[in-house]
Parts: sequence; C-alpha cells; structure tokens
Amino acid sequence: MNSLQHGIWMNQWERNMELMRDAIHTRYALLPYFYTLFREANTSGVPVMRPLWMEFPSDKATFSNDEAFMVGNSLLVQGIYTKRAKYASVYLPGGQSWYDLRTGIIYKGGTTHKLEVSEETIPAFHRAGTIIPRKDRYRRSSTQMANDPYTLVSI
Repeated sequence: MNSLQHGIWMNQWERNMELMRDAIHTRYALLPYFYTLFREANTSGVPVMRPLWMEFPSDKATFSNDEAFMVGNSLLVQGIYTKRAKYASVYLPGGQSWYDLRTGIIYKGGTTHKLEVSEETIPAFHRAGTIIPRKDRYRRSSTQMANDPYTLVSI
C-alpha cells in the first residue's frame, strides 16, 4: 500500500469511526426510552419496533409502507435501502406534526416528504404529543449513567 492509498484509507476509517461514535451516543442517550419499551414489550407483548400500521391502523397509506418503522409510539425511522441514496421519500402518518430528531425541523403529518439523506442523516422523527426520556451525558457504559439526570423531551 503506498502513502496515497494509506491516506485515503485512514480518512475513510476516521470518518467511519465518527459515524459509529455518533450512533453510539444516540443509542446511549435513548437507553431510558429503550428500557421503557422493553418493559412494555415484556408486560404487554407489544413489539419495540413496530410497522407503521400498528400505530396508525386507520391510515391506509401505512399498510404498504415497509421501509419505515416505529420505535415505540414516539419515534419513526425511515430505512434507507439503496446504496449511495441522495434522497428518500418519507411518509409521516397521522394528523400531528413530526420533528426531525437531529435538527428539530417540523414536518406535517399525513404527507410524504422528499428529504436529502446520507450516511450522517438517516431520517428519524419524534412524534408531536409524545415524551421521550433521555440521558444526555456522554459515558463509556450504561452503569456510569446510573446517577445522571433524565431529560424528558416533550414535543
């Protein structure tokens, strides 16, 4: 491997590490929400990841949408299944607003939105009228988060 190839490889490695670090930070921040969902799944049998039609049974547009899913009743994630996709059509069900999880931008429900996507911007939305418990301090393990304060994100 020559120095040019090594430099390109190192830049890609650093970029991938940054993407993984951001994903891990998001996962740790949302652990209280995930724990709540797993408790709900244990007691009621409702799955943590749900098809859209499960949360919006009267919205016929959700019946054929197999690219997006709900995480609990509060988060909608649009999967990106095309390599190097630049745009994704995201259907946000219901009559309420949806908030981009990263940017806070408000989107109208009951509508399909064409959004730019990349490795850094997988579309995820917080449903208006719901509360998501979070722990926002960065830690190396969940045991270190035990005494950290909760942040309740209510939109």
